[in-house]
Amino acid sequence: MQGFIDGYSTCVTQRYGEDPSQHPTFDTDLWQEVSGGVKKGRTFGFGYHTDPNAILAGTSSGGGAASSRQEIEDLKLQLQELKEREERRTVEEEARQAEELARQRERDAQYEHMCELVKQFYSSQSSGAPPPPPPM
Repeated sequence: MQGFIDGYSTCVTQRYGEDPSQHPTFDTDLWQEVSGGVKKGRTFGFGYHTDPNAILAGTSSGGGAASSRQEIEDLKLQLQELKEREERRTVEEEARQAEELARQRERDAQYEHMCELVKQFYSSQSSGAPPPPPPM
């Protein structure tokens, strides 16, 4: 492979000049020329990929099983993170609801106690006896 890369580098210099800043990132036609062209649907060093530029840029859909496996693993990880986040939100929401219910029950108990005190007050007013002390 190194021989092809050296041959490719030489051809790039001949075609585009000595200044590397004038060289393209990759010249597909030149690579195919140096490597002997497409044979049996393959380009040397790139297999069945029809666009070596896409491989070099990392955008090839035919990047192989390794990149597909990595994408699948990344998606699985993202899905797991989303599930965990949703679970945390559900637990937090249930905790908020339980706290609100406890506060409502406390308010209801206080209301009932106040109602009882008011009843005691009015009943003591009609009987002439002083009201009993409030419960502690």
